[in-house]
Amino acid sequence: MPKVKRALEQLRALDLDLFEEGRSTVAVTSQGEVAVNLNAMALRLSDGQYLDPEIVNIVGPFEGLEGAKGPDLLWPRPTVQILPRKISGAPHIAGTRLQTQSIYALRDRGFSVERLVGIYPFASADSLQDSIDLEQQLERNARLHRAA
Repeated sequence: MPKVKRALEQLRALDLDLFEEGRSTVAVTSQGEVAVNLNAMALRLSDGQYLDPEIVNIVGPFEGLEGAKGPDLLWPRPTVQILPRKISGAPHIAGTRLQTQSIYALRDRGFSVERLVGIYPFASADSLQDSIDLEQQLERNARLHRAA
């Protein structure tokens, strides 16, 4: 917890947006140090040391100890993205405002992907299936958490 508190204090002191143009600008090392990515340069620690951006990726996919698999938080699927300033950060089909959660709710009510393509002609069958796949992954993760 002290590492988290220190990282939060550093973030407040830097007064930076966490995302710019869909890319994260701030990362946190496993030691709790804040790393900043400004002007497309390599991430640098707040004390001035440089760090390769591939080492620390707080928005990338991950695996939890209990078996949960977290998606990439920018592009959780090839046709699904998350933009912090669009639709309140909800996962949606890229280039649209169609949220994955809405698609999944309709699928749960018995709508097939083919029928959903008829309802949303601007969305491809692949993007609708990607949306359903993401929501299924998130639901599995929630069940793991509740069981623990």
